[in-house]
Amino acid sequence: QSRDIVKGLSFTGELACGEIRAKRFAASDLKVAAEGTDGVFVLKPVTMRIYGAQGSGDIHADFTGATPAYDVRYALPGFQIREAFKILSPKQAAEGTMDFSATLSMRGKTAYAMKRTLGGQVSLQGEHLTLIGTDLDEAFSRFESSQNFNLVDLAAFFYAGPLALVVTKGYNFASIFQGSGGRSSIRKLVSNWKLRRGQAQARDVAMVTDENRIALQGRLDFVNERYDDVTVALIDAKGCVLVEQEMRGSFHNPEVEKPSMLQDLAGPALKLLKQGKDFLTGAECDVFYTGSVAPPK
Repeated sequence: QSRDIVKGLSFTGELACGEIRAKRFAASDLKVAAEGTDGVFVLKPVTMRIYGAQGSGDIHADFTGATPAYDVRYALPGFQIREAFKILSPKQAAEGTMDFSATLSMRGKTAYAMKRTLGGQVSLQGEHLTLIGTDLDEAFSRFESSQNFNLVDLAAFFYAGPLALVVTKGYNFASIFQGSGGRSSIRKLVSNWKLRRGQAQARDVAMVTDENRIALQGRLDFVNERYDDVTVALIDAKGCVLVEQEMRGSFHNPEVEKPSMLQDLAGPALKLLKQGKDFLTGAECDVFYTGSVAPPK
């Protein structure tokens, strides 16, 4: 009977809330305009401030069928990355602004059912970002001798923002912000994901510093809360792997493999990479990345 009541419900209204706080999330100045007619409810616009920026979106909920259906759109342009990284590190870890957007759809009567049907797209992009505490290019230049740098730590940048709330539960991504000092310039970052049946597949996920390019492949399984063969790689001008590191297992307790380096990779090869040259010219390789982030010049 409750479903029949919802189907026949019609209303208009507005909602405002000064602040919303959770353990790892805070938002302010929430405003919602809502309208419902015969079981179809539209919340538009939905606005709130998150990470120092004003976000807006809308929610369409349809209760006319046997299973409720939801469509969600949200955009958060120009949010402060330093605010997002407070989830991972109490110290200022990064500077710059990023743009986040999501278009999602789901069906179901329970949260679990909606998670299993979750589909859509999520995008995170930024330019001229600064990492504080670690000089990535210096770390890569001496990698062949130390081999103690965790590439998967850089995945924190790809998850920064709303995604970080979900997938950073058990791994100490903050270790990248506790380096020996220095700063890193991230010229461009793109993190685009395709969602289907509760899984997010990396479509175009990469960043470029002054001298190096890093990319990510794999899936995030939100239904079972697992990393599904997530691989972060340092790549050359062709998009071939120079160094890679894999991450799998639950969000709460992931397994992180040791970095794997090409056997013939040595100091001179990395120097060529720094100069934007492809030391594998003429050689065959399995291309790891073919997305929109170009190699350093």
